[in-house]
Amino acid sequence: MVFFLYSNKAYEHQAIACIKSLSDRVTDDVKIVYYTIGFDSDFEFKNLTKVYFPLKDQYPSFYYYKAELSLLTMDMFPNEYYMFSDTDIL
Repeated sequence: MVFFLYSNKAYEHQAIACIKSLSDRVTDDVKIVYYTIGFDSDFEFKNLTKVYFPLKDQYPSFYYYKAELSLLTMDMFPNEYYMFSDTDIL
């Protein structure tokens, strides 16, 4: 299974809290993909892959990244189960 989420620098604290809340649920077969929009993160966690993603001026809202990052995740990890979470959901 691939769990993925994204944030910009302003909301990284929420993304980190969300990822840390998974600590008891992350087994060796669970991958976590954290897309950092417009910044690099130094956060480390078990099974975490951080992916820098550039800011896109053509997106009028931060929510427009969700569809593109979903497709990117499926390309990076084909034939998996996927779970997306907003950073402030857990």
